[in-house]
Amino acid sequence: MFSSRPRDDVRALFGRSDEIRRLRSVIQNNDPLVVITGLRRTGKTSLLCSVLAEHQESVVRLDMRSLERKRQATKAEIAGLLAAGVSVFLRRNAYRRDKILDTLRTVRGIRIAGTGIDLGRQEKKKLDMAGLFRHLDLWAEDNGTNIVVSIDEAQELGKARHLNINGMLASVYDNCKNTMLVLTGSEIGLLHKFLALDDPRSPLFGRHVQFIDLKPLSARQSSEFLRAGFEELGTSLDKSAEDAIQSAASELGGVMGWLNRFGLECVKTGTVGAAELRSVRAAGSKLAKDEFERFLSTRTASGRYESIMKGLWPEGSNWRALRNFVHADLGKKIHDKNFCDLLAVLLDAGFVVKEDGVYSITDPLLHRAYRLPGKRARRS
Repeated sequence: MFSSRPRDDVRALFGRSDEIRRLRSVIQNNDPLVVITGLRRTGKTSLLCSVLAEHQESVVRLDMRSLERKRQATKAEIAGLLAAGVSVFLRRNAYRRDKILDTLRTVRGIRIAGTGIDLGRQEKKKLDMAGLFRHLDLWAEDNGTNIVVSIDEAQELGKARHLNINGMLASVYDNCKNTMLVLTGSEIGLLHKFLALDDPRSPLFGRHVQFIDLKPLSARQSSEFLRAGFEELGTSLDKSAEDAIQSAASELGGVMGWLNRFGLECVKTGTVGAAELRSVRAAGSKLAKDEFERFLSTRTASGRYESIMKGLWPEGSNWRALRNFVHADLGKKIHDKNFCDLLAVLLDAGFVVKEDGVYSITDPLLHRAYRLPGKRARRS
């Protein structure tokens, strides 16, 4: 139950039976486009890896997380990530690799390099990404199988502004009858903007999409997960351990990544107690803050974003009170439209949520990172 890596076995997933069933169903039906959304550390990658492990030979997995620190993504970077995903696919299909490579030889921009491929190195032949997937789809049709192309943190592809990624995805959707796309995204608003499904100008406009949204666990589910993990390890739970479990279930917000980290910390110390929870809170707050700062490093006006986050401690704030706090904190006024734009970026990236007119920090441990003394914005 407790693991330092994403799960690759559905039996190790807790509280996700409905999501597992839905993802298995859409893969079995070969639905052309599936989008898995959820805040950071809710288990999107574990869900994806666990279900796709049942179809390993048929999966081309593209991991876009390496683009998170970048403001823009180059053609070479996208080609490199694509080549890495196809190379793993070829290794998993070693016994029929030669036939796959023969199918890909005529794709523009591909050079066969031994038992693998080299993408985008022929300067006069720009890589035909849509053509690459069409040829893989032809191979799948000839062999009576389907291919799953999974793209982890797909919103990062929006940084490749010089490439028509949406056009390529639309081409796969329309023309590759034996291929399905599975996209995941933590920055949910940015992912929706990247796909632009409701924009008539978008290549993906009007396409039917299956959405699977992963929510944090409830407090009851969180405590059940922790107890199940400790039971699996044969750990006896006294009253202090039960109290620590209840505190973790309450304070970690049902975020699977933090709950798992608490379990691992208890395994390391051999004790289930308050000290382990304090350790997770401290280390997790630092990690969440570091991630937020990496996010800010790709944007201008980072000080304004920091001020907004400070203004949301301890209990969130409405728009007007938050704006007034930021003005006072920065010592200058920001035009209302610019302030709304700043908030929209944080909402789209999933760092802030708005409920009933109140803005608050989504991640409980990122929230703790802004636990500073002094005057704070209030709800009213």
